[in-house]
Formats: sequence, structure tokens, C-alpha cells
Amino acid sequence: SRAKEFSIEKTYTDAEEMLAIEKPDVFCFSTQPTMRLPLVELGVKYGVKLINFEKPMARSLSEAKKINELCSEAGIKYVVSHQHIYAPYWKKAKKIIDTGEIGEIHTIHATSKANLLDLGCHLVDYALWCNHDSHAEWVIGHVDGKKGLLGSHGSPDMAFGKVKFENGVHAVFEFGALAPDYPKYSDRPYLANAVTVYGSHGYVKAMTDGYLQAFTKSSQGQVLKEQGDDWETQHKYLQIPYTKDIAEWLDDPRKVHPCNGDISYRGFQILMGICLSAYENRRINLPIKQIPAEPILKTLKRELPN
Repeated sequence: SRAKEFSIEKTYTDAEEMLAIEKPDVFCFSTQPTMRLPLVELGVKYGVKLINFEKPMARSLSEAKKINELCSEAGIKYVVSHQHIYAPYWKKAKKIIDTGEIGEIHTIHATSKANLLDLGCHLVDYALWCNHDSHAEWVIGHVDGKKGLLGSHGSPDMAFGKVKFENGVHAVFEFGALAPDYPKYSDRPYLANAVTVYGSHGYVKAMTDGYLQAFTKSSQGQVLKEQGDDWETQHKYLQIPYTKDIAEWLDDPRKVHPCNGDISYRGFQILMGICLSAYENRRINLPIKQIPAEPILKTLKRELPN
């Protein structure tokens, strides 16, 4: 049906056959996490220029490392679909931060009722973006519950993490069943999430469903509140600028896509660092250099109590 909608005459049921015949510059796929690495390997094999795929970028640290190395060594750009930053409310929040309206950033708090690999990867990516892409130094984490580890985006039922960045900013992450409640979204946990950035002179808070709240230097002692397009409206137009930036990055290496693989890989290390810290009862320094032989999510699936 999609092929007819966009007047695409030729379709394929085999990715490798399509790559071999069409020889595209961009290889884009939306699959379950189990297929990320095999399809990236195909993209590298057939010499595409850019690979675009869904979040989470992998199921384990070793897979993510392999993807990052394959693309880096082949000179292939890659982008992970953390496209919420193209929403109007996120752009406005970023402008408030970048213009110094809340002063110097010191703390970021991100929460989601959806789990670590479902929406946690989005929110960590946005925290890095808001914090001017400063690299993380360490992470401490705690996890609880194993039911969520059985799903396609297998993650603990609850994950809590504290991160210190090189620029001195601290971030607190809460993902899963015990994260703050938003009763409005009790039946839509994928919308029950928020990122709040605190500065020396105020704060700004953004939510996926188009809500923005801020207290700034110029708000004259008032808390600003705005409700923009809801998510059902937003998701219909976010892909346009997201795709445009892919084309621009291909044409000009200086115009790096904001959802580029480097920032996504570092965000994934934070997420897995939360889990690794919880299991090993210690602070995890970043980047993670010694990757456990067994994927940490597999370990938690076996070791966490019912």
C-alpha cells in the first residue's frame, strides 16, 4: 500500500537483493532491534553512504560497538531516529537554553513511564543535545523488575541513573513503571515523559505531547506555559526536516545531523552503564572500555528477582 501511495513500482522482500540491484546512497530501515546489526553489515557490504535506523541502536554494548566501528571504518555516516528534537516545543526549549534565558545549566532531569530502551534512549539523546553534546564522565544506576526484559525492547521494569558530564552538569534519569505519573497519559505511557533543564536563573521543561513550561530571565517572575501540537499531529511532520538534514549532511560534512551515530552511541553507553552499575554495584566510568562477555540485559534477565 505504501508503494502505491508513493508510486514506487519495484519492491523487494530481500534487503540484500535490493542493495545489490539499486545501489542506494541511503539505506533506511525500521525493524525490531534484533535486526539492527545484520542490516548495518549489509549496508557496509554494499557501500552505502548513510544508514538510518530506528532506536534503540542495539541490544547490547558489543552490538553497538560493532555498529559504530563498522560505520566508522567504512566512512559511512549513520543516524538513529531520535526525531522528537524537530518538534516545535523542543526547538523552543533549546533556544531558551542556548540564549542563556535560564542561565548556566547545572542539572537535567528526564523521566518516562516507558522503559529504558523504548523511550529512555530518546530522552538521554535529548539531554546530550540540550547540554551542548558534552561527554559523560560516569554513571551510577539502579534497576528493578524483570518482566519488561521479556519484550522486544527488553529492559528492566524500572531504571534510575545519575550521570556526571565533563562540563560539570549532572543529569538524573528515571525510566519505567516507578517514574513520575502523568494521569492524563495513563493509557499512553509513551507520552508520559518529560525533560527539565535547570539553570542558575530558571528552568525549561518539555514533554512529548507538545507541552512547554519555563521560568526565565525575561518571564518577569511568571511561569510560562504553552501547549502546542499534540504528538498525533507532530509525528506527521517531524520526518520532513529530519530527512532534509540527512540530505544536507550527505552534501556537506560540516552539517552534521543532530541525531548522528556518535551522539547515539554515547547515549546508548549511558543506558547500558545504568544497568551495568546496578548489577556490579559500582560507578561506571564512561566511555565503557571493557565490555562484559555476556550482554548486561541478558544477565539482568537471569539474575533479577521475580
